[in-house]
Amino acid sequence: MEIMVKNKFMTQIPSFEFQILNVKEIDPLEARYCFRYSLEDALLIQSIKTYGVLSPLFGFSQPDGRLGLISGFKRFYAALKLEIRELPIMVLRSTFPEKELVKIVFEQNRNGVYSSLDQAVAVTKLISILGFSREEVRKEFLPCLGLNPSQKVLEEYEKISKLDQEILEGIARGEVSFRGISEWADFSGEEQGFLWENALALFHFTSSELSECASLLEDLIAMNNRSVQKILECPEIQSLIKQAKDSHQRQKAQPLIDCLKQMRYPKSHEIRKLFREKIAKLKFKNPIQLCKSDSMEEEGVELKIRLVKRDSIGKALQELSEKRSEIEEIIE
Repeated sequence: MEIMVKNKFMTQIPSFEFQILNVKEIDPLEARYCFRYSLEDALLIQSIKTYGVLSPLFGFSQPDGRLGLISGFKRFYAALKLEIRELPIMVLRSTFPEKELVKIVFEQNRNGVYSSLDQAVAVTKLISILGFSREEVRKEFLPCLGLNPSQKVLEEYEKISKLDQEILEGIARGEVSFRGISEWADFSGEEQGFLWENALALFHFTSSELSECASLLEDLIAMNNRSVQKILECPEIQSLIKQAKDSHQRQKAQPLIDCLKQMRYPKSHEIRKLFREKIAKLKFKNPIQLCKSDSMEEEGVELKIRLVKRDSIGKALQELSEKRSEIEEIIE
């Protein structure tokens, strides 16, 4: 049986021939074309154990007569674990340049699901193992992976591969957001291990909080010439870490970020604290708010009034007039 495959990313039309081969005749080529973060798939292993390999692998002939894999690495891994001797495989009928071969790999996997970590593995392998230039990867292969072919995306996915293994496993388990975590790759391997144990494994970060926390830590390191370990020795932070460890569940990251902000912007933090104390004493009956900018550096305060009905205008103005002296003290 022969099939032909063509999509917009390929310049040649590959055709495959169906064969049944002994596993010893298949050489995964050290998973050269495997773009998966993990081959472990318990559900697939159980399915193959029950029903066998229902979908063929895809491969290509090598000079030594064995076949290299371009698709079906998880099935091959499962078959080895289950000691299955023969596997169905679709074999390329002609040779292709490596760039075309990689595009065939992506085509064969396009109906599967590439996780963000799978995509990061692909970007890293294409550059460091297969030897393609960053520009080739950006223009030709990112679209094959379903990614925007921008320099920013390329850099983000390339940095992910530099993360500590525990952080990567945390991403794989869904405990850490993929978005925002690339900035943590700027820390050394030792620092990443420490940050996993004392921050990422203990607190739940949104993607924006991940970026903000990494930025604050980098600023504090540069400003004070102190290590990450020394920064997190702050009593307030140690209290948060102890609370998280004692509770055995992830805590919200915002209190940790607030502590880092206090260390990074001590003057602004003190201004914010005093402002909140003054505002707490000023009780409005109507929906009126007095606010300051996030940086706390702009002069004065911002007045916000929520008007629902026409008569609420008069009520709000009257209350502002009654509390004028108290408001003036806050502005001063």
